[in-house]
Amino acid sequence: MTEPTHPPPDTGQQPAKGFMKWVHLLFSNLLPIVVLLVGFLIAATLMRTKPSAERRPPERQARLVETTQIRPSTQQIVIPAMGRVTASKSVPLRPRVTGEVTEVSENFIPGGVFQAGDMILQVDPTDYEIEVLRRKAEVARAKSSLRLEMGQQYIAQQDFELLGENISEEDAEYVLRQPQLESAEAQLRVAEVQLEDAELNLRRTTIRSPFNAISLTRNANIGTLVNPNTTLTEIAGIDEFWVELEVPVDALQWINIPKTTMEPGSMVRLYDEAAWGQDVFREARVLRLTGEVNTQSRMATLLVSVADPLSFQPENAGKPELLLNSYVRAEIMGRSLDRVISIKRENLHEGDTIWTINSEGRLEIDPVNVIYRGPEDILIRMPGASNLQLITTNLTTPVEGMALRTDTGGPPDFRREGGGGRAGNAQGQRPRTEDKPEVARRNNPPPQSPATSSPPPNSN
Repeated sequence: MTEPTHPPPDTGQQPAKGFMKWVHLLFSNLLPIVVLLVGFLIAATLMRTKPSAERRPPERQARLVETTQIRPSTQQIVIPAMGRVTASKSVPLRPRVTGEVTEVSENFIPGGVFQAGDMILQVDPTDYEIEVLRRKAEVARAKSSLRLEMGQQYIAQQDFELLGENISEEDAEYVLRQPQLESAEAQLRVAEVQLEDAELNLRRTTIRSPFNAISLTRNANIGTLVNPNTTLTEIAGIDEFWVELEVPVDALQWINIPKTTMEPGSMVRLYDEAAWGQDVFREARVLRLTGEVNTQSRMATLLVSVADPLSFQPENAGKPELLLNSYVRAEIMGRSLDRVISIKRENLHEGDTIWTINSEGRLEIDPVNVIYRGPEDILIRMPGASNLQLITTNLTTPVEGMALRTDTGGPPDFRREGGGGRAGNAQGQRPRTEDKPEVARRNNPPPQSPATSSPPPNSN
């Protein structure tokens, strides 16, 4: 038999459990909302109290440049040129007689040097000596015939006086044998001329140097049969060499070109680095302008004279020798110019301008007057310029008025004569950047308006 069940006794705890359950549900649903509200309030507070950043244009950094000081001075124009060495005297030496060579000089070799009158070679003189003897005998015979005729004329004169007859002048010449006397005198003159010709040919058997010369070739030796068509050697004078220099036509205005032998020409320095080494030169003088332009290069040709090119004279001992047909580099010392500035070619910019830095550390683009353009240096004139700081650094985008600085850290020493500048104001100073609105706008562009500027980044 089963026992009857009894309900649990009421302890009064049921209401308490319901309340806790309600509280648990309330906190679990409202707590995230409260956290979100608190976070929103904190974020809003931070947004209202955050510091505001002012937008400013970025500061421009001054460009570091290298400079060199330039000032007007007296400069001599130096005109570079190239040229070939030639002989002022050069002749092929040929004999005037025919015969066999019996003797040659020990200097008769390529490169051998002869003084004027030195014997180079000897042609067999035997035939010519015999001819001289024959001509001398004919002269003696002609003189004897003349003396006999003069005796006959004396006898005829005596006979004519004894007759005492008056005859015409023409008949008197025949009676006194005047034609016979003239014929004898003429025969003597012919014989004497033939003797001189024979003696001349005998002297010509000895081949001598006509001037101080160097032998360039040798085409004969002992035993060679020569005639007037045989070239024995090629000789060149050693007292003077010429150098044919090609120069631009527009450079002739700076060179002293003599018109006569009494006028001195411009000094010239000749260099042959391959043969002489660096910084070794020979001095020469401009002699003449050839008077024509090369049809291919369209350049003028100058003749330059070099005295004692092979350094035979005592005063030229130790100097380098100038060789024929060699190519040399020349520097022609032209006229001097006053109050010009010499700069390197790379420092002259487009439009014939240079870059300088003023006392305020700003770039100045100055137009200049180019006087002479050389391969490396250029001569310019700037009216009123005294001391300028020339910028030698290459600027990719130069803008007049841009800020610059030098390695010294201080302002450059900038002065112009009279205190004035290229575009100075009433006090003679260069205009500052703020005096040039267009320059100021390029260097300091205005800040963008808030409507067009991008918003500042969130500090959160």
